[in-house]
Amino acid sequence: MASTAEVAEVVPPHRWVIRGVDGAVRGNVSRRIEPLQDGARSCVTIEFELYGHGIGKLLLHFVVKRQAEREMPENARRLKERLEAAGEVATNTARASTSA
Repeated sequence: MASTAEVAEVVPPHRWVIRGVDGAVRGNVSRRIEPLQDGARSCVTIEFELYGHGIGKLLLHFVVKRQAEREMPENARRLKERLEAAGEVATNTARASTSA
């Protein structure tokens, strides 16, 4: 099922918002990354709203919400891995530049 989304807001690297603009099922997704402990850790908040239009109202209830609930833990795990990998690269780069 095809749909179109637009980037509604970007505040790198802390926040981005994507808004669905057409399709039977449209979603609004907001992601916020807040540094903790002077950047040693992060708090990631993801807000996800789905709206059905036409046949999408039925699909939303019986299919899409369940699929999204199943996918979110894996998506969160992959995001965590990427953030941790980026943090390791930044730490190693900082160490290399201070030892040069």
